[in-house]
Amino acid sequence: MDYTVPDVGDDAPDFTLEGSSGVTVSLKDLRGDSRAVLFFYPRDFTTGCQNQLVAAGEAIEQFQAAETMLFGINFGDAESHLLFRTSMSLPFELLVDRGMAVARAYGVLNPDPDKPGEFLDSVNRTVLVVGKNGRILYRRAGAPPVEEILDAITSANDD
Repeated sequence: MDYTVPDVGDDAPDFTLEGSSGVTVSLKDLRGDSRAVLFFYPRDFTTGCQNQLVAAGEAIEQFQAAETMLFGINFGDAESHLLFRTSMSLPFELLVDRGMAVARAYGVLNPDPDKPGEFLDSVNRTVLVVGKNGRILYRRAGAPPVEEILDAITSANDD
């Protein structure tokens, strides 16, 4: 099974996904105008996900000032995403990755410890920043501090 992991400097895999509010988001539509922070997270309503996404939402004005849009991505359905987004007052879209095709394209699936070369139906929490030029500017597994993500954006040369 071919499984590549795009890294900093690589072209970001394009996607079109349904959002929690019913809108459709295509990464290619942002090129030239806006950066995107992609928060791949395991599940709605888990403590780690809540903390990470709420912290990002609290800094939304800083991200907007840096011409950056935020998106949470996982395999949950739009109804779950909308409930989670509303209950946490998240000011950004949560995108539905049915079949985890986008998670696979970005190399954020968890490996199956019992079957080398195969992957579980779960996501390794990962944050990526895609520049205005469509290239990956930043990639880090886990829940990096918002300040670190903002620093990566403000130091980017991606026009």
